[in-house]
Amino acid sequence: MKSWCFIACFVFLYTSGVTGQGLSGQWEGQIKLGSARKAPLLQLRLEWMNGDSAAFGMLYTRGYNEGTVFGCDYIVTGGRQGNTWLLRAVDVQRKVDIEMADCLQFHYLRFNGGTSDTVTTLQGSWVWVGGEALPLQLRKTAAEPSYLLEEEIDDWLRRRHDGYDAAGMRFPPEQRWKQVVKQVVTPETEVVLELRAKDSTATDSMQVLVNGNEVISPRVLRMQTLRIRLQLPDDSDQELQVVNRSLRPSVNRVVVTLRTGTSTETLELECTGSRTPVLRFRRKGP
Repeated sequence: MKSWCFIACFVFLYTSGVTGQGLSGQWEGQIKLGSARKAPLLQLRLEWMNGDSAAFGMLYTRGYNEGTVFGCDYIVTGGRQGNTWLLRAVDVQRKVDIEMADCLQFHYLRFNGGTSDTVTTLQGSWVWVGGEALPLQLRKTAAEPSYLLEEEIDDWLRRRHDGYDAAGMRFPPEQRWKQVVKQVVTPETEVVLELRAKDSTATDSMQVLVNGNEVISPRVLRMQTLRIRLQLPDDSDQELQVVNRSLRPSVNRVVVTLRTGTSTETLELECTGSRTPVLRFRRKGP
């Protein structure tokens, strides 16, 4: 089991804006599971995003043996030292007709590649937990990860953080999962938001940030409703975060009313010690 600190570092990497560069995209290859002539082949598909020295993604594996398809899908994250990348298995996202103990034998991928977006082939190794390495070649099949990558990572983070919240864990605000719960595209130049507590106690404290800047300092919402006028510049995202700043583990439910032009919408946010809901707004001109 991975420590909460390791997972928190992954969350920070995922939510801190690592964007696709260089080797990001979809890659495929295969390894041979054993030395026998008819040993099964394991087909690999890696979807990942990398910055200058950090990366995360999904590694999908499938094999075929005696009429059965088997495999494991992994959340992977890692970094670069020089021209060498290491992508370690953080967790098993799913298994297909295989024992979990077998999935857990995989440790990491190691390959040379630098950061150039002109690279189309990667040479490296598949490394087992015991240190045995199998030669591996990956070829680039698409320049961008599929839409599934974000869905896979979000699903994994959601399950993880449901467990953290149930256990009453509390992360520093900067290490919490920034969970985008609503995206609004509007021709309006302004959005008006009203925030009120649904069931908080007198000790619950909430903070509001816009694009990382504090617009409302930590305060108790139980006795007041907050109003924010958010200006929307052309074709530029505005992100509003509602941060739980309570000193004790808690789940604070905040009701938000959105007004854009003549439209009104109400939604409920859950702000916890492990996740911060994010509302994303963009003005789209005519």
